[in-house]
Amino acid sequence: MAASSSKASASVMPTITQITHNKDARYMVYAIHGLNSSTETWTWAPPSKSSKSSAQSFCWLDHLSAWLTDNGNTGEEVNISLIRWNTSIFSTANISTSIQDTLRPLAKSIVYTQKNNPGFTQPSVIFIGHSMGGILARALLGFMYLEIGAPNFDGRPRGVDEYTRFYDDFLRATKGVILLASPSEGSIYTFVKYFTAAASSIGGGLSVLINSAHIKALKKSAPEVKHIIQTFDNYCWWYRGELGQQLKVAALRETKGIMKTPMVVSLASADIPTSTKTWVNHRTINLEGLDHLHVTNFKTMQDANLRLILDQFLWIQGH
Repeated sequence: MAASSSKASASVMPTITQITHNKDARYMVYAIHGLNSSTETWTWAPPSKSSKSSAQSFCWLDHLSAWLTDNGNTGEEVNISLIRWNTSIFSTANISTSIQDTLRPLAKSIVYTQKNNPGFTQPSVIFIGHSMGGILARALLGFMYLEIGAPNFDGRPRGVDEYTRFYDDFLRATKGVILLASPSEGSIYTFVKYFTAAASSIGGGLSVLINSAHIKALKKSAPEVKHIIQTFDNYCWWYRGELGQQLKVAALRETKGIMKTPMVVSLASADIPTSTKTWVNHRTINLEGLDHLHVTNFKTMQDANLRLILDQFLWIQGH
Protein backbone atom coordinates (compact mmCIF):
# COMPACT_ATOMS: atom_id res chain seq x y z
CA MET A 1 0.00 0.00 0.00
CA ALA A 2 1.29 3.47 -0.85
CA ALA A 3 2.48 5.71 1.93
CA SER A 4 0.36 8.70 2.81
CA SER A 5 1.07 11.99 1.07
CA SER A 6 2.22 13.70 4.23
CA LYS A 7 4.66 10.95 5.14
CA ALA A 8 5.96 10.64 1.60
CA SER A 9 6.34 14.37 1.22
CA ALA A 10 8.37 14.60 4.39
CA SER A 11 10.72 11.82 3.29
CA VAL A 12 11.53 13.45 -0.05
CA MET A 13 11.31 17.08 0.96
CA PRO A 14 12.23 19.20 -2.07
CA THR A 15 14.89 21.84 -1.59
CA ILE A 16 15.42 25.17 -3.32
CA THR A 17 18.92 26.60 -3.65
CA GLN A 18 19.31 30.12 -5.01
CA ILE A 19 22.66 30.19 -6.81
CA THR A 20 22.70 33.85 -7.90
CA HIS A 21 21.83 36.89 -5.79
CA ASN A 22 21.43 39.98 -7.91
CA LYS A 23 19.41 42.55 -5.99
CA ASP A 24 18.49 44.33 -9.23
CA ALA A 25 17.07 41.26 -10.96
CA ARG A 26 13.32 41.40 -11.53
CA TYR A 27 13.04 37.76 -12.60
CA MET A 28 13.50 34.45 -10.78
CA VAL A 29 14.20 31.34 -12.84
CA TYR A 30 13.38 27.99 -11.24
CA ALA A 31 15.23 25.06 -12.82
CA ILE A 32 13.92 21.54 -12.13
CA HIS A 33 15.71 18.30 -12.97
CA GLY A 34 14.06 15.07 -14.06
CA LEU A 35 13.88 11.38 -13.18
CA ASN A 36 16.93 9.70 -11.63
CA SER A 37 18.81 13.00 -11.81
CA SER A 38 19.93 15.95 -9.69
CA THR A 39 20.72 19.63 -9.93
CA GLU A 40 24.04 18.61 -11.52
CA THR A 41 22.10 17.99 -14.73
CA TRP A 42 22.58 21.67 -15.62
CA THR A 43 26.38 21.41 -15.46
CA TRP A 44 28.70 20.11 -18.16
CA ALA A 45 31.72 18.31 -16.77
CA PRO A 46 34.70 16.61 -18.41
CA PRO A 47 34.47 12.79 -18.65
CA SER A 48 35.45 11.12 -15.41
CA LYS A 49 38.54 9.59 -17.00
CA SER A 50 39.71 12.95 -18.27
CA SER A 51 42.77 14.61 -16.76
CA LYS A 52 40.91 17.93 -16.76
CA SER A 53 40.06 19.36 -13.36
CA SER A 54 36.51 19.91 -12.04
CA ALA A 55 37.25 23.65 -12.22
CA GLN A 56 36.57 23.37 -15.94
CA SER A 57 32.96 22.34 -15.39
CA PHE A 58 30.45 24.74 -16.87
CA CYS A 59 26.93 25.58 -15.72
CA TRP A 60 25.23 27.80 -18.28
CA LEU A 61 22.63 28.94 -15.74
CA ASP A 62 25.40 30.79 -13.90
CA HIS A 63 25.86 32.93 -17.02
CA LEU A 64 22.22 33.32 -18.06
CA SER A 65 21.66 36.77 -16.58
CA ALA A 66 24.79 38.20 -18.18
CA TRP A 67 23.89 36.68 -21.54
CA LEU A 68 20.40 38.18 -21.43
CA THR A 69 21.78 41.68 -20.95
CA ASP A 70 25.07 41.53 -22.90
CA ASN A 71 26.16 41.01 -26.48
CA GLY A 72 23.43 43.19 -27.92
CA ASN A 73 20.62 41.32 -26.18
CA THR A 74 17.86 43.40 -24.63
CA GLY A 75 16.70 41.01 -21.94
CA GLU A 76 16.42 41.59 -18.22
CA GLU A 77 18.58 40.27 -15.38
CA VAL A 78 17.49 37.10 -13.63
CA ASN A 79 18.32 35.18 -10.49
CA ILE A 80 18.49 31.39 -10.56
CA SER A 81 17.07 28.89 -8.09
CA LEU A 82 17.67 25.15 -8.46
CA ILE A 83 14.91 22.84 -7.29
CA ARG A 84 16.10 19.47 -6.09
CA TRP A 85 13.70 16.58 -5.46
CA ASN A 86 14.45 12.93 -4.88
CA THR A 87 13.75 11.19 -8.19
CA SER A 88 16.21 8.33 -7.77
CA ILE A 89 14.94 5.11 -9.33
CA PHE A 90 16.39 3.14 -6.42
CA SER A 91 15.50 4.95 -3.21
CA THR A 92 14.02 3.74 0.05
CA ALA A 93 12.92 7.34 0.71
CA ASN A 94 10.41 7.66 -2.12
CA ILE A 95 9.36 4.19 -3.20
CA SER A 96 5.69 5.22 -3.08
CA THR A 97 5.89 8.97 -3.60
CA SER A 98 4.00 10.36 -6.57
CA ILE A 99 4.88 13.57 -8.37
CA GLN A 100 1.93 15.26 -6.71
CA ASP A 101 3.17 14.34 -3.23
CA THR A 102 5.96 16.86 -3.80
CA LEU A 103 3.67 19.80 -4.56
CA ARG A 104 2.57 21.09 -1.17
CA PRO A 105 6.03 21.17 0.47
CA LEU A 106 7.52 22.66 -2.70
CA ALA A 107 4.84 25.35 -2.93
CA LYS A 108 5.38 26.26 0.71
CA SER A 109 9.14 26.43 0.21
CA ILE A 110 8.75 28.76 -2.74
CA VAL A 111 6.56 31.29 -0.92
CA TYR A 112 8.43 30.98 2.40
CA THR A 113 10.55 34.07 1.72
CA GLN A 114 7.51 36.09 0.76
CA LYS A 115 5.59 34.94 3.83
CA ASN A 116 8.38 35.77 6.26
CA ASN A 117 9.59 39.05 4.75
CA PRO A 118 7.00 41.86 4.79
CA GLY A 119 9.19 43.92 2.44
CA PHE A 120 9.48 41.15 -0.13
CA THR A 121 8.55 42.03 -3.73
CA GLN A 122 7.42 39.09 -5.84
CA PRO A 123 9.68 38.83 -8.91
CA SER A 124 8.47 37.67 -12.29
CA VAL A 125 8.88 33.92 -12.63
CA ILE A 126 10.12 31.59 -15.37
CA PHE A 127 10.26 27.81 -14.99
CA ILE A 128 12.57 25.53 -16.93
CA GLY A 129 12.09 21.80 -16.40
CA HIS A 130 13.91 18.84 -17.88
CA SER A 131 11.92 15.67 -18.55
CA MET A 132 9.86 14.89 -15.43
CA GLY A 133 10.95 18.28 -14.07
CA GLY A 134 8.73 19.84 -16.74
CA ILE A 135 5.84 17.76 -15.45
CA LEU A 136 6.55 18.99 -11.91
CA ALA A 137 6.61 22.64 -13.05
CA ARG A 138 3.18 22.26 -14.64
CA ALA A 139 1.89 20.30 -11.66
CA LEU A 140 3.04 22.99 -9.23
CA LEU A 141 1.24 25.79 -11.06
CA GLY A 142 -1.89 23.68 -11.34
CA PHE A 143 -1.71 22.85 -7.64
CA MET A 144 -1.38 26.50 -6.63
CA TYR A 145 -4.31 27.37 -8.89
CA LEU A 146 -6.51 24.73 -7.25
CA GLU A 147 -5.45 25.95 -3.82
CA ILE A 148 -6.62 29.51 -4.43
CA GLY A 149 -9.66 28.52 -6.46
CA ALA A 150 -11.26 25.62 -4.63
CA PRO A 151 -12.97 25.97 -1.24
CA ASN A 152 -11.86 24.06 1.82
CA PHE A 153 -14.19 21.44 3.21
CA ASP A 154 -15.54 23.90 5.77
CA GLY A 155 -16.37 26.41 3.05
CA ARG A 156 -13.51 28.85 3.74
CA PRO A 157 -11.62 30.08 0.66
CA ARG A 158 -8.20 28.46 0.50
CA GLY A 159 -6.72 31.92 0.09
CA VAL A 160 -6.94 32.55 3.85
CA ASP A 161 -4.37 29.83 4.60
CA GLU A 162 -1.05 31.16 5.88
CA TYR A 163 0.70 29.97 2.73
CA THR A 164 -1.92 29.81 0.02
CA ARG A 165 -2.78 33.48 0.28
CA PHE A 166 0.60 34.12 -1.35
CA TYR A 167 -0.01 31.71 -4.24
CA ASP A 168 -2.15 34.20 -6.13
CA ASP A 169 0.73 36.68 -6.41
CA PHE A 170 3.07 33.92 -7.55
CA LEU A 171 0.67 32.62 -10.20
CA ARG A 172 0.17 36.11 -11.59
CA ALA A 173 3.94 36.74 -11.60
CA THR A 174 4.70 33.61 -13.63
CA LYS A 175 5.53 34.60 -17.21
CA GLY A 176 6.46 31.35 -18.86
CA VAL A 177 7.43 27.69 -18.76
CA ILE A 178 10.26 26.10 -20.77
CA LEU A 179 9.93 22.35 -21.22
CA LEU A 180 13.11 20.45 -22.12
CA ALA A 181 12.26 17.01 -23.52
CA SER A 182 9.36 16.84 -21.08
CA PRO A 183 6.82 14.07 -21.77
CA SER A 184 3.11 14.73 -21.92
CA GLU A 185 2.26 11.32 -23.38
CA GLY A 186 4.76 9.13 -21.60
CA SER A 187 8.24 7.84 -22.31
CA ILE A 188 9.01 4.80 -24.42
CA TYR A 189 12.60 4.51 -23.27
CA THR A 190 13.92 1.04 -22.56
CA PHE A 191 14.91 1.67 -18.94
CA VAL A 192 11.38 2.78 -18.04
CA LYS A 193 9.98 -0.46 -19.42
CA TYR A 194 12.75 -2.43 -17.77
CA PHE A 195 12.30 -1.03 -14.29
CA THR A 196 8.53 -1.18 -14.51
CA ALA A 197 8.81 -4.84 -15.38
CA ALA A 198 11.38 -5.36 -12.64
CA ALA A 199 9.12 -3.79 -10.04
CA SER A 200 6.37 -6.29 -10.79
CA SER A 201 8.55 -9.36 -11.30
CA ILE A 202 10.99 -9.22 -8.37
CA GLY A 203 9.33 -10.65 -5.31
CA GLY A 204 9.77 -9.11 -1.85
CA GLY A 205 13.19 -7.65 -0.96
CA LEU A 206 14.50 -5.74 -3.97
CA SER A 207 11.10 -4.89 -5.44
CA VAL A 208 10.41 -2.38 -2.66
CA LEU A 209 13.60 -0.51 -3.53
CA ILE A 210 12.28 0.49 -6.95
CA ASN A 211 10.69 3.90 -7.28
CA SER A 212 7.67 2.57 -9.16
CA ALA A 213 5.50 5.64 -8.50
CA HIS A 214 7.63 7.97 -10.61
CA ILE A 215 8.20 5.35 -13.28
CA LYS A 216 4.47 4.66 -13.66
CA ALA A 217 3.86 8.38 -14.13
CA LEU A 218 5.94 8.16 -17.32
CA LYS A 219 3.75 5.49 -18.88
CA LYS A 220 1.64 6.62 -21.80
CA SER A 221 -1.76 7.93 -20.66
CA ALA A 222 -0.72 7.74 -17.00
CA PRO A 223 -3.65 9.01 -14.89
CA GLU A 224 -1.40 11.23 -12.77
CA VAL A 225 0.05 13.09 -15.75
CA LYS A 226 -3.37 13.42 -17.37
CA HIS A 227 -4.60 15.06 -14.16
CA ILE A 228 -1.55 17.33 -14.02
CA ILE A 229 -2.08 18.49 -17.60
CA GLN A 230 -5.76 19.15 -16.91
CA THR A 231 -5.06 21.27 -13.82
CA PHE A 232 -2.30 23.14 -15.67
CA ASP A 233 -4.74 23.83 -18.51
CA ASN A 234 -7.22 25.18 -15.97
CA TYR A 235 -4.52 27.51 -14.61
CA CYS A 236 -3.68 28.71 -18.12
CA TRP A 237 -7.38 29.38 -18.77
CA TRP A 238 -7.59 31.37 -15.51
CA TYR A 239 -4.36 33.21 -16.33
CA ARG A 240 -5.70 34.42 -19.67
CA GLY A 241 -8.95 35.57 -18.12
CA GLU A 242 -7.39 37.28 -15.09
CA LEU A 243 -4.39 38.91 -16.77
CA GLY A 244 -5.75 39.46 -20.26
CA GLN A 245 -2.74 37.72 -21.78
CA GLN A 246 -1.49 34.21 -22.40
CA LEU A 247 1.16 32.33 -20.46
CA LYS A 248 4.12 31.54 -22.70
CA VAL A 249 5.09 27.88 -23.01
CA ALA A 250 8.02 26.60 -25.08
CA ALA A 251 8.73 22.93 -25.74
CA LEU A 252 12.23 22.00 -26.85
CA ARG A 253 12.59 18.42 -28.05
CA GLU A 254 15.42 15.91 -28.23
CA THR A 255 15.95 14.50 -31.72
CA LYS A 256 18.01 11.33 -31.24
CA GLY A 257 18.15 8.29 -29.02
CA ILE A 258 20.89 7.39 -26.57
CA MET A 259 23.27 5.08 -28.42
CA LYS A 260 21.01 2.57 -30.20
CA THR A 261 17.83 3.09 -28.18
CA PRO A 262 14.75 5.06 -29.27
CA MET A 263 14.40 8.63 -28.13
CA VAL A 264 13.60 8.77 -24.41
CA VAL A 265 10.74 11.19 -25.13
CA SER A 266 9.27 11.03 -28.61
CA LEU A 267 8.65 14.16 -30.66
CA ALA A 268 4.91 13.73 -30.17
CA SER A 269 5.16 13.28 -26.40
CA ALA A 270 7.56 16.23 -26.02
CA ASP A 271 5.17 18.55 -27.85
CA ILE A 272 2.76 20.80 -25.96
CA PRO A 273 -0.60 19.04 -25.56
CA THR A 274 -3.37 20.26 -27.86
CA SER A 275 -5.55 21.07 -24.85
CA THR A 276 -2.80 23.34 -23.45
CA LYS A 277 -2.21 25.06 -26.78
CA THR A 278 -5.77 26.35 -26.63
CA TRP A 279 -4.91 28.66 -23.74
CA VAL A 280 -1.22 29.55 -24.09
CA ASN A 281 1.16 31.37 -26.38
CA HIS A 282 3.27 28.43 -27.48
CA ARG A 283 6.15 27.31 -29.64
CA THR A 284 7.82 23.96 -30.29
CA ILE A 285 11.49 23.70 -31.29
CA ASN A 286 13.77 20.75 -32.07
CA LEU A 287 17.27 20.54 -30.60
CA GLU A 288 19.05 18.93 -33.51
CA GLY A 289 21.47 16.12 -32.77
CA LEU A 290 20.83 16.03 -29.00
CA ASP A 291 19.68 13.04 -26.97
CA HIS A 292 17.79 13.15 -23.69
CA LEU A 293 20.89 13.41 -21.53
CA HIS A 294 22.42 16.32 -23.41
CA VAL A 295 19.61 18.86 -23.67
CA THR A 296 20.53 20.39 -20.30
CA ASN A 297 24.33 20.77 -20.22
CA PHE A 298 26.58 22.62 -22.63
CA LYS A 299 30.27 23.50 -22.80
CA THR A 300 29.79 27.10 -23.90
CA MET A 301 27.18 29.83 -24.21
CA GLN A 302 27.87 29.85 -27.94
CA ASP A 303 26.48 26.34 -28.47
CA ALA A 304 23.85 26.53 -31.23
CA ASN A 305 21.30 24.40 -29.39
CA LEU A 306 21.80 26.28 -26.14
CA ARG A 307 21.14 29.50 -28.05
CA LEU A 308 17.73 28.11 -28.97
CA ILE A 309 17.02 27.60 -25.28
CA LEU A 310 18.36 31.02 -24.33
CA ASP A 311 16.15 32.66 -26.96
CA GLN A 312 13.10 31.35 -25.10
CA PHE A 313 14.02 33.46 -22.07
CA LEU A 314 14.13 36.56 -24.27
CA TRP A 315 10.79 35.59 -25.81
CA ILE A 316 9.16 35.08 -22.42
CA GLN A 317 10.51 38.41 -21.21
CA GLY A 318 9.02 40.05 -24.29
CA HIS A 319 12.29 40.95 -26.01
